[in-house]
Amino acid sequence: PSPFAGIRSAAMFPAARRGNVNQSRQLRTLQHALGAGGASAGPRQRRDLELGNRKVFPSARCSPIMDQQRPFQRTLLSWYAHNKRSLPWRRTHDPYKILVSEVMLQQTQVDRVKGHYARFLKAFPTAQKLARAKPAKVLKLWSGLGYNRRALLLQRTAQAIMRRGGEFPRTQHELQALPGIGPYTAGAILAFAFNRDVVLADTNVVRVIERFFFGTRRQEFSTLWKKLGNLLPSGNARNWY
Repeated sequence: PSPFAGIRSAAMFPAARRGNVNQSRQLRTLQHALGAGGASAGPRQRRDLELGNRKVFPSARCSPIMDQQRPFQRTLLSWYAHNKRSLPWRRTHDPYKILVSEVMLQQTQVDRVKGHYARFLKAFPTAQKLARAKPAKVLKLWSGLGYNRRALLLQRTAQAIMRRGGEFPRTQHELQALPGIGPYTAGAILAFAFNRDVVLADTNVVRVIERFFFGTRRQEFSTLWKKLGNLLPSGNARNWY
């Protein structure tokens, strides 16, 4: 579930004006919201957003984490450890399976994806199997998810990987060179498959970071990128996102 379930109003997070005292109050509010909203607020999983609403910031070396940001990290990571949903793509570090989940979850609800994900991987458990499949079979197994072009691009990506000897790229630039893979999907593969410290943000993440740290003041993406980089726990991207 989204670690931000229960956070509904910008008024819950006034702009910080009194340093650490106000930060502590905001953190208590955050802890209360997470505790109260996790079970009943109907949270949406992070990747259950339309691709058009996603924002991505390129990979970069993250800035040092400031002391006042560590309680924020601990609060969210603790909540996630106790409340995370059991989803099949969270139980694998296989970059191919992560790729399949990311493509399926574009513009498609999580509950609809789960069944298709299992059937698709049963038929095409590896990039090699998908690369060699007949497009008609790929589309048949994709039926019900919509946006069929995604399935054909996914197969082209598998074919491109096989031309590399079956080795999955491990850099943002190389991943984005594959058919149909944009900056967000490339970053998600790096984070979930390889646990790389990349900065990613969907609309939920941007909304909460902006409200908690900046109140109602809208921020430029460059400012949010810097803040997200500071917040990212080094070596823990899989759990953070």
